[in-house]
Amino acid sequence: MGTRLGTLDPNHLVAANRAAWRAAEDRTAAAGYRVAAMSDLGAGMEAMVAALHAGIYRAGHGWNRPVPIADELARTLFLGDDVLPDALFVALAEDTPVAAASLRHGKAAGTFDLGWIGAEPAHANPTEDLCAALLGRCLDAARRRAWPLRIEVDEANAIPWRLLDVLPIAWEPDWMTWHRPSVVRR
Repeated sequence: MGTRLGTLDPNHLVAANRAAWRAAEDRTAAAGYRVAAMSDLGAGMEAMVAALHAGIYRAGHGWNRPVPIADELARTLFLGDDVLPDALFVALAEDTPVAAASLRHGKAAGTFDLGWIGAEPAHANPTEDLCAALLGRCLDAARRRAWPLRIEVDEANAIPWRLLDVLPIAWEPDWMTWHRPSVVRR
């Protein structure tokens, strides 16, 4: 399983990138979805957004599936101190969060990371558009603030991998994780 790490200066994004994201957001709106920043949602949505993030994380690690994440741990991991509520975007089907993407504080002071991008499997038909619309919102937020972003994406996350592959990201050499089936010894 390959992992790519890189840095994106959002000032290097071109108009075609932004037009593609707007078109994806228009298609998701036409399909009945609404995009909002976490900061615009009520506090009662936190548990659902944290659970959505946990599901996205779990789905993206099918090759090395983590244990189920309890609700309180999901809030700590996915809505903790590193989250930027006005740069965590959620797609809603009626009032249910079904897809998310976010910017977060990086490990070093003054750095920012592109967080998880994904959608609930039940909304698989428009998943690429949902993810593209949310990624566009994140990158527009970074561009307005002049925040270069650290990016990490696994090839197991096919849609984010494809969406990020067309951007002017300064990629580092890929790294691979090898995994073999368990062997039962007697």
